[in-house]
Amino acid sequence: MENFQALFLGILQGLTEFLPVSSSGHLVIAQHFIKFASASLFFDIMLHIATLFAVFIYFRKECFELLKAPFSPLGLLLIVATIPTGLIGFFGQEHFKVLFASPNVIPVTLVINGAILFTISLLASKNSIEGQAFELTKNNILKALLIGIAQGIAITPGISRAGMTISSALLCGFSLSQAFSFSFLLSIPAIIGAFILEFEGINNLSSYTPLIVGFAAAFVSGLAALYILRRLLWSGYLSLFGYYCVIMGGFFYFML
Repeated sequence: MENFQALFLGILQGLTEFLPVSSSGHLVIAQHFIKFASASLFFDIMLHIATLFAVFIYFRKECFELLKAPFSPLGLLLIVATIPTGLIGFFGQEHFKVLFASPNVIPVTLVINGAILFTISLLASKNSIEGQAFELTKNNILKALLIGIAQGIAITPGISRAGMTISSALLCGFSLSQAFSFSFLLSIPAIIGAFILEFEGINNLSSYTPLIVGFAAAFVSGLAALYILRRLLWSGYLSLFGYYCVIMGGFFYFML
C-alpha cells in the first residue's frame, strides 16, 4: 500500500467517521476503486483507533469524569449499551467480514443511511438542545439497550454508527447534547472491542509506514469532523447528508 493511498484513506476515515455518512462504506468503495488488494479489517480498525483518540481529546472532560467514577449513571448506561453491540459484533463477525468484501451492498446501505439521517433531522427539530444529567432508571436502561442494538447493526458497511446511535437516542427522547455525547462515548468500547477481535491482522502488514500515515491523517481530520458535526446537528442541517448518501448510493450503483 502506498503512503498517498494511506493518507487518502486516513482523511476519508476521519471525516466520514463522525460526519454520519458511514466511514466503513466509503472505505470499502475507495479501496475497491484504488485497487487496494490487501484491504483488511485491521487497517480499517487502526483508522478507527485514530478517530478514537480524537474522541478522547474532544470529550476529555467526560472521559476524565468516567475514569474517576466508572460506575456513575452514565458509565453504567454505557456498559449496558455496549453489551448488545458486543454480542452482535462477536457472533456476526464472519457475516460482517463478507459484507466488507462486497462493495455491491454499499449502494443499498447508503440509501438506507440517508433515510436514517432524514429521521434525525425531523427528530432534532423536536428535541431540546440541552438535557439533564443521565439517571440510572429502568426506562433509561431500556433506551441504552436499544441504542446498543442500533450501534451493533451499524457495523454493516454503509450504515453510519453515529447516525444510528444519534437517531435512536433522539427517538428515545434524549436531548441533542445527550444524544451527541452518548453516541461518541459509546464508540469507545465498541472500537476497542473491534480492535481486540482483529488484532491478529497485524501479522498481515508488510510495512508500517502507511499505517502511521493513515493513523495521523484520520486523527486530525476526525477531530475536525467532530466540531463540524456538532455545529450541523445544532443547526438542523443533517438532512443535507441524507441527500448526499442517497445520491452517492445511486452513483455507486451505476459505477460498481
